[in-house]
Amino acid sequence: MAAAEQTTVVSVVPSAEGSNARPGGKIGRAGTMIRDLEATEDSSSTRIHIARLMDSRLVDNLVMALVAAYFVLVFVQMVAVDSDGESNLTSEQSEILAIVDICILSFFLLEITLKIYAFGYLLYVNQPLLFLDAIIVVASMVVSVLDLVLGSEALARFSNLRAVLRLLRVIIVFRKASTAAEGMQEKKLLTGLGYNLASPAQEVIQLLKPLRDFTRLSYAQREDIRWAISVIDSGKLYEPLTDAESGGAPVDDTTAAWLVNATQGADRQRDRAVESEERDRPTKRKTAAEKRGSVSGPPGRLSIVGRLKSKDGVESAASLAAVEEPPVDKHDSSLEAKFRQFIKSQFPGADETQLFALMDTLLEWDYNVPKAEELSAGNALRVVTGYVMHRFDLYSSVGIHERAFGEYIAQVQEGYISSNPFHNATHGADVFASVLFLMTTGGLRETADVTDEEFFAALFAGAIHDLGHPAVNNIYCVKSRHPYALRYNDQSVLEMYHVAEAYRILRSDSKYDIFQSILDARYSNIRSVVVATVLATDMSHHFAELGKLKSRTMSGNFLQSESDSKSDRTLVFNVAVHACDISNPAKSIKTYLYWAERAIAEFFAQGDAEKKLGIPVSMFMDRSATNIAKCQIGFIDIIVSPLFAQLREVLPPLSVAVEQLQSNKTFWGRRVEQMEKEMTQGTQCFPVLHGDPDQPDSPTGEAQVSPEPPPQT
Repeated sequence: MAAAEQTTVVSVVPSAEGSNARPGGKIGRAGTMIRDLEATEDSSSTRIHIARLMDSRLVDNLVMALVAAYFVLVFVQMVAVDSDGESNLTSEQSEILAIVDICILSFFLLEITLKIYAFGYLLYVNQPLLFLDAIIVVASMVVSVLDLVLGSEALARFSNLRAVLRLLRVIIVFRKASTAAEGMQEKKLLTGLGYNLASPAQEVIQLLKPLRDFTRLSYAQREDIRWAISVIDSGKLYEPLTDAESGGAPVDDTTAAWLVNATQGADRQRDRAVESEERDRPTKRKTAAEKRGSVSGPPGRLSIVGRLKSKDGVESAASLAAVEEPPVDKHDSSLEAKFRQFIKSQFPGADETQLFALMDTLLEWDYNVPKAEELSAGNALRVVTGYVMHRFDLYSSVGIHERAFGEYIAQVQEGYISSNPFHNATHGADVFASVLFLMTTGGLRETADVTDEEFFAALFAGAIHDLGHPAVNNIYCVKSRHPYALRYNDQSVLEMYHVAEAYRILRSDSKYDIFQSILDARYSNIRSVVVATVLATDMSHHFAELGKLKSRTMSGNFLQSESDSKSDRTLVFNVAVHACDISNPAKSIKTYLYWAERAIAEFFAQGDAEKKLGIPVSMFMDRSATNIAKCQIGFIDIIVSPLFAQLREVLPPLSVAVEQLQSNKTFWGRRVEQMEKEMTQGTQCFPVLHGDPDQPDSPTGEAQVSPEPPPQT
């Protein structure tokens, strides 16, 4: 029957009621045929008008009404027949029912005729169920006409045939009801004005449904289509496939842990931990109060590595402050004068000559932020941001109030917790410098045609992205019922807090209001970039953002399509700031070890705190069960390398980072077995570099691990 086509149809043209949909805004087999007609015939042709009409909501509504009437008619005809096959109706009643029957069947027959005219006979030939429905409609029409003309007695000998047709009519009713309902379902998001509010995912699913049911495809192909529909419907398009899903090699525990860490939010990871805890819970249970414990971060923050042992008794991964001073090049004299004045007024005692010389390497990938921290007496964030604001003339080009910015960034630097081994103001300065590299040397400003306000917004986001970080992660906040988790409903807890705290400071006093001189529109544009990029640093969004970047770069028009310009720019800003946040493994081995050791220190401190609170220890946080080398290899392989490799497709200068990642992975690969042994013995410690850190694989620059420490008494 003709209306069954609605099971696979949503029109590819604006609906008859009027539509603001895109061309091809509706989908399905009939929609594809309409598009083909428009490509080969004049848009005013009769066939196109009929095709649009048959695919309209008006026809759907009419079919639904006639299906209801036809169901009542068939039901009356079936109940009016006695056990001998004779009708209990009067001749007049039978004649009326026969006329109604013919009228409804005439509409169904007209529907078939018009669709064959508009879409061609292959519409029915290629679909057996549609073909069967059409035969039933025609046969029922013939019998009804003969019944009306010749009378019931003349057709008495065909009573069995008529009984079969009545049953088949019931099938028609249910199929028409089902197909018309599906047609209505596909159009349910159309407003009264005919605007299509369906999401692209819904439209893609509707496009795939007819292929899923197309019998000429093999069973395996249809199963693949069913799987594709289920993936789209789940909303997990950008999550990586596991070995079971992709047919690849099984992943090890470290890889699996990183996959979970970068795809699931803190609330889901908490649920997984609770499920594990329920399985492994001992008979004796802790009280609720013991479980909750304190909502503060890990007590007694570590001096650098805390209880992570140092084999030679001194701080390992020696301070980067020992690196040679960079050569002093000539700078713009006015810039140098401004910078020197800035240093003298803000940091009396700091060596402005060495600091200004260090700024000469600021646009390099491996800029020495710890050295800047030392030369500025712990003020690297203020120094680097102040220099960049002057060097790129962002005060005037964006309209930032200069004095307010100085006051504000001082408050931001103070807002970072200085006792944190990793998440402190130095890290903020490091991410700021890395964002600067991507924007300038990396070529992002030119590639994405970045405006001055977007340039400032991305840098600003890098500076404040971890403001007030408590040295624990989102999972800890959620599991420990931290006030931040309660405030932000377990969703991107710390990222929400960082950006909110940055704007709270800004609004707390007019002397911190760096945006006091700019218009609302510019303020809104800057804020939208800052909020989006800071929230994108949540690791649970990692694979989603990476998947989107892969999809867009594969399209061939990334950052070039006018229609996708805003979404592309938002995506590349988000990925860029996130990449800078996790960029330490892509820096030189000495820089990498400086930061990695501090990150591991925070990891293990959190694990210790989780044990004290009686909550499940987060992945990579248990010092007695984490092989540092394997952890870092997994981080490089699963998280950092794929991201930088994809970002290099957009920004070729990032090749330096991609190459360094492979070198650093090799560094850890040589230490997996040794650190596994140390872990089991409880003597695991961080590698110490000897020789030239810039050539770790050379005979004199081989990165070595210190000898075993003397036995502990």
